[in-house]
Amino acid sequence: MRRKFPSASRMNEGRGMMKKTKRRKITYIVLSIFIVIVMLYGALIFWINNLRTYLVDLSLLSEGTAPLIAYNTPPRRGTNPPPESDIIMEFGKNPGLGVRALHERGITGSGVGVAIIDQDLLVSHGQFAGRVRLYEILNQVGDSYASLHGTLAAYAVSRDIGVAPEANLFYISTTAGFFAPPFIFYNVAHYAQSIDRIIEINQHLPEEERVRVIGIMLGQNPNHRGAQELYDAVERAREANIFVIFPTWSENDRFSLGGLGRDPLADPDDLHSFTTPVFWGDAFFETYDTHPPRPRQILVPVDSRVRPSHNSNTEYVFDRRGGNSGAVPWLAGMYALCVQVYPNITPELFLSLVFETGDTLYLERNGRTYSLSTVINPARLIEALEARALPDV
Repeated sequence: MRRKFPSASRMNEGRGMMKKTKRRKITYIVLSIFIVIVMLYGALIFWINNLRTYLVDLSLLSEGTAPLIAYNTPPRRGTNPPPESDIIMEFGKNPGLGVRALHERGITGSGVGVAIIDQDLLVSHGQFAGRVRLYEILNQVGDSYASLHGTLAAYAVSRDIGVAPEANLFYISTTAGFFAPPFIFYNVAHYAQSIDRIIEINQHLPEEERVRVIGIMLGQNPNHRGAQELYDAVERAREANIFVIFPTWSENDRFSLGGLGRDPLADPDDLHSFTTPVFWGDAFFETYDTHPPRPRQILVPVDSRVRPSHNSNTEYVFDRRGGNSGAVPWLAGMYALCVQVYPNITPELFLSLVFETGDTLYLERNGRTYSLSTVINPARLIEALEARALPDV
């Protein structure tokens, strides 16, 4: 019997159906994988951005001076780089510009409240023992381990290496938005809420123990979500006699804060040891004529600094390269020294005297002289305030 074969058209039709079925399966598999990836990514982002808030009972502030710690943040896992030579580490622990000479005179910021709003802090580090008055977490995202930025932010009041080693630290850990790697969605309203929390904290403290300065390690940006809320909160702080400090430009107080560089082996108390910071590169010199420095600029040391470790309760880390954010705790500590000397100081008076008593650095480069100002002069600034504190002034 003669065997019948399917026609060419029927064979082509069959092949077409097989291809369609195969494409459907591939589409289904790809779509399923995509949905699983999206769900996993969403779960990851939800976990990363899960807001954490731990607050203390503020009524306890009036019952004594014991530290109120809402959450004891553990050290971050990891190891620190090996320490530099003894001389580099000792120079790095010195706040610089003659601040330790003020400490020797008893000007240490004793009893002045300094607040920092930044990432998680390793409260248990020995440098913060006896210095932390209150630690809270407010709208913090991510994990619950200490941050490098946190110990950098708080070094202003650390016991042996701080600018104001006897000031009281009020620290609020928060985050400036939400993270969906590789993207960051800023929401600085969290900072505004933290400022309002500091104002509330002050209402539970005697006047002489209240927070007088807040350091925030993120620059103001009108394009950030919540920017207006932050501006408004800063104004509320000003009305409560609290100076709020930002890196780079401060819109509310109309001044710019930047950093100074220093060779690790150069004397931190010698003005002429300082230059432009490492992270500026050659930009300062290359753009000097087209983009000169802002006239209301304050400069403080940021390079070649030693900070408490965020991985260990006893170790330290040398940071050869600093940034503008590192200038914030330095200036906050300096303001605390000024409050101790002249409790009636205001941000306006402080800024006026900083520019009046500060120094200008003259830097030589390729046969040309460049001026860099205003470098804060702690000794002259304190002298000006001591003169105002005299009874007949």
